[in-house]
Amino acid sequence: MSYYQTSWKIRPSQANDLTRVSQIFLQGFAESVLHYVGGSSAGIQEALQDIFTVLSQHQPQGFLVADAKGTIGGYVIAIPNMQRLWWYVLSQGHLWQWTKRWLQGDYGVGLVQVLALIRNKLGFALSQFRLGKKAPKIKGHTAQILSIAVDPSYRGQGIGHALLGEAISYLATTEATFVKLEVRPSNTAARKLYGSFGFQAISTSEDSQGQWIVMVKTLHSK
Repeated sequence: MSYYQTSWKIRPSQANDLTRVSQIFLQGFAESVLHYVGGSSAGIQEALQDIFTVLSQHQPQGFLVADAKGTIGGYVIAIPNMQRLWWYVLSQGHLWQWTKRWLQGDYGVGLVQVLALIRNKLGFALSQFRLGKKAPKIKGHTAQILSIAVDPSYRGQGIGHALLGEAISYLATTEATFVKLEVRPSNTAARKLYGSFGFQAISTSEDSQGQWIVMVKTLHSK
């Protein structure tokens, strides 16, 4: 049995995990934080915790963390239906609350910058439909891996593999027939991991930080 199987437990996130999850996000995506928010990003962690709280409440089975005796080494967020997530965010008033806090300056960063970062790293802007003009048409329902990250101190222990495996197992129990994610071309380690699970590149998309490779995996046929 491997190290991560004996030492890291993959479980649903809890409220007291979300500060740590936010820190791992900021560590894992430091270049994007700098690009979209700038050097002064102290308030972004609080904004992330608010968003992660809603994601955890909406989809507790898909918001997973790797836990070793109280140490959180990584996380993954898997959403089986992005439209339902958006409906939950809107119908429960969360989007208004986030916007109100940003406009009041509670997060210490601008609304436009935070929205750009969230859209970039969490696929929050209609990600299910953002496949690009060259992407083949996908029949069936597509789930989304919104985000996955491992603390740099614990990389190389199989945490990412364990998290992704559990996320896919969960999504396979839902109505989704495919699962989609996006990865930077330069992130060879992540691309190798996704490929080992059967993800295939189908298209590309771009943002102000560069190109994304869109990858899709079949969960089960309709």
